[in-house]
Amino acid sequence: MAERIQADYVADVEKKLFEEPTLAHWRLSLGLEALLVRQRELEQAVADEGQQTRGVLHEELASLGLQLAAIAAQFRRFAHDQAGRYDQARLERALARYRELALESVDIIGLANLPEGDRNLAAKRLELRGLYVPLKVREERGALDAEAMELRRDAARHVAAGRHGDGADADDDALRSTGDVLAQRQRVVVLGDPGAGKTTIMRWIATAYLLRLKHDPGFADLPDVTSLPERDWLPVVIRCRDLDDDSLNGALDDVLRQTFRKSELEPDLVDALQVGLRDRLADGGALLLIDGLDEIASARVRSAFSRQLERIAAAYPQAPMLVSSRIVGYREMGQDLGRGFTHVVVTDLDREGKDRFAERWCALTEPPERQERAQRELIHAIHSSDRIERLTGNPMLLTTLALVKRKVGKLPTRRADLYWEAVHVLLNWRAEVDEPVDDREAIPQLEYLAYEMCRRGVQRMPRDEILDLWERMREEHTRIRPLRNHSPEEFLTLLERRTGLLVEAGHERHGGRPVPVYEFRHLTIQEYLAALAMVDGRWPGYDKNESLAEHVGRLAGEVEEVNDEFVVAERWRESLRLCVSCCDEREVDDVMVAILGLDAPAGEEDLVYPRAVLASACLADEPNVGDETANTVLRRFSTLARDAEFFDKSYLETVDALIDSGWMDRLRTLFAEEFLTRPSSFRASVGSLCSHLSVRELDDDQDIDQGQVGTWVQELGAVDTVTAVQAALRIMGMAFAERVKFDPDMVEALFVLADRGMPEAHAATWAMAWLSGTRRPYRKPGWRPESADTARLLGLVRRWAADPEVVYWALNVIPVVPDEQTAAELSSWVFSSETRPQQAAIGLFAESDGEAVLKALRLGLEDSRSRTRSACLGAVAWKASLDETSRRLLAPNFYPYDLKYGFGFFSWIDPDELIDDDRVNDAAEKLEVSVEEVRQRYQDLAPNLGLRLSWN
Repeated sequence: MAERIQADYVADVEKKLFEEPTLAHWRLSLGLEALLVRQRELEQAVADEGQQTRGVLHEELASLGLQLAAIAAQFRRFAHDQAGRYDQARLERALARYRELALESVDIIGLANLPEGDRNLAAKRLELRGLYVPLKVREERGALDAEAMELRRDAARHVAAGRHGDGADADDDALRSTGDVLAQRQRVVVLGDPGAGKTTIMRWIATAYLLRLKHDPGFADLPDVTSLPERDWLPVVIRCRDLDDDSLNGALDDVLRQTFRKSELEPDLVDALQVGLRDRLADGGALLLIDGLDEIASARVRSAFSRQLERIAAAYPQAPMLVSSRIVGYREMGQDLGRGFTHVVVTDLDREGKDRFAERWCALTEPPERQERAQRELIHAIHSSDRIERLTGNPMLLTTLALVKRKVGKLPTRRADLYWEAVHVLLNWRAEVDEPVDDREAIPQLEYLAYEMCRRGVQRMPRDEILDLWERMREEHTRIRPLRNHSPEEFLTLLERRTGLLVEAGHERHGGRPVPVYEFRHLTIQEYLAALAMVDGRWPGYDKNESLAEHVGRLAGEVEEVNDEFVVAERWRESLRLCVSCCDEREVDDVMVAILGLDAPAGEEDLVYPRAVLASACLADEPNVGDETANTVLRRFSTLARDAEFFDKSYLETVDALIDSGWMDRLRTLFAEEFLTRPSSFRASVGSLCSHLSVRELDDDQDIDQGQVGTWVQELGAVDTVTAVQAALRIMGMAFAERVKFDPDMVEALFVLADRGMPEAHAATWAMAWLSGTRRPYRKPGWRPESADTARLLGLVRRWAADPEVVYWALNVIPVVPDEQTAAELSSWVFSSETRPQQAAIGLFAESDGEAVLKALRLGLEDSRSRTRSACLGAVAWKASLDETSRRLLAPNFYPYDLKYGFGFFSWIDPDELIDDDRVNDAAEKLEVSVEEVRQRYQDLAPNLGLRLSWN
């Protein structure tokens, strides 16, 4: 009897619970949470347990899946029942009013985000649909590795600031529109850096579906709209920063209620809209857009809210959902959104995207008569240098530079000037207020912070350490009176609210607890402000008795080894370059000399090279340095050019940076002077650099006309040897790049130059070799020397026999050995101790006929040096016209260079080495032929090539 009474009581309670909407929803939510907790436990167990246990676990998981589907059906019935309690007209009125308010909030760009001083532009209503440029995302395959993603993010920040390394995104083919991903996945987490465009993507999607619902013709004109699923979804935009703690820790109803209140929806419509949206979610008719998950300050609350999102996903399985977050903020939760969420990362704008932005920006911000010209100017400015190109991949920074150009008329060509303007735009990138930040208060503190971050070699700093730094600054710099305007805490809050310079980058554990950490919007901005700190004397521990040059000299002396080359420490490299650009004219020469380190102590030779490279890189920014100082720097730089085959990356990057500067001609002349004074074997490096500068001087698509060729021919005959050699090296580079054709006058002038001296002959024959098509059938047909030309080339070989490079290039130009007497004469080069002439001679003999040629090559097969034997074997094999299988049998690893590319010493086996059963079996396996065939081929090759076979 008691049991029956208890059962009736429980049933009555259950009935009452489900009659009261809030309690019913709470009851369903508790049941759902219990199932999800058990599901996560089982999924972890499946991953941990052995194969025998997995079957049982999978059975329980399947059962749980059915229970989840059943409870989701209850949520759907509950949503329908609740909607049925409201008058349909009221529901429609609430939904219509919400759509109206939502469209206004997502389709209009926040005008407060425009910079101070641009009142003209701020007076306009800028619609997102007119400015949006489609952003691409990269889908993260498999389980999300947030730490690896963060490492890629850091690498990308380094690359964007001009660092070594590869921070590039995946192949273009792997990049997709968010709409494409949403169409396939329905549940998506959009991750990216500050300013990458995460919120813009959310607003674009919301705008598209709101326009579609109202049958607005503007829907068809919205960029990339065809990538979105063709559904009549009602977008529900939930901004995490607008939610209070009660909402974040509550249920879906709490979240919706807080969102509607923020949207200024009339109070009498809030309840109806809440019910109406829940009904739409149940049927898959509403799209949830959760923007800024990382903006929930507490990582614990953020994680709890993420679990709430999973519950919503389980309760409303048909409802699509997008969630956006910064990468670092997402990583801090320690766990990812489950329930079928796909993770994508927003990638940088490509060139086409930047151009489309420029077109739309100018259409919205310029009068009609100026739009076309302004668009051309902005596109040209964006692509004018690698440095600006890297800065403008982030949509926010691209907008910043567009605003800089609008403010000053054009983007400054000097980096320091460009960054100064960008800092001031970002400094007043106000989100919620009109009052600008006082730069007299902001710049000194940002300099102080940036310098200390560079000194530590970090990109992020905890909040408490930033505040401690600014407290110290107030003690050290009492004369900067604006510092008294705000406390460090107040100033940091001001920066976050009103500017786009310093941003919270998430939370990290310090002292056993998670604390907020901050970073500069772009690493380049941090380095620029650190440079200003040097110039202004605003860094921790500043000593007024130490000159700027002395301080900079100490920093330039911090050298590290990166990829087998010594470079000035990365944390200072860019800041020192920018310091030279920013410092006073009276100090710049002393600062440059200090970086160069002319007085480096004995025993610190490793410092000479990296400091000379950095000092030369400083010249690329065209500081107001004196000619004498610049010449000193460039001369030191040119003398340090190393072997052409092993150029350090930093050296080549500096050469390329100087191409666009006013110092290119001087550097090219210095390389030519070095070419004339160096020994033969050390000329190639400076010669190729001199050639490189000449080729890069011309646009890639610029045609070489006869007028230019005529000028070069005249320069070849110049009395000044440096000018003549520069002309020859220019022709060599142009011929190598296949941008100049054979010209009889040019070749004649090169022959005349070759008679003037050994360095001149080296440059001339080098140019002739690339003008000709001799032994380079893979290139376009070039000059084919005739018999008279061959005679002159042989004359150069005899006259300049002491110069291996002249001999090497001259022999490379000669098509064939003309007669037996010449063959006997040149055979001495087949056995030369000089590697390059020997290689060229053997290649020439491989193309030639005659008894003397064959005799020399056969003697080479028996030479005492392995390199001679293997090269001669290649030449004899070439003359024998062997098939591919036989050629591969003669290569050390069975994969030789194609014979037409030359006769390298390491491309062929040494005929003196024994061919045994192990090599035969290895060859059979790799060439996929029988052992018998391999053995027979070696037998056939042995008599002609002098091979030693173990079975003979």
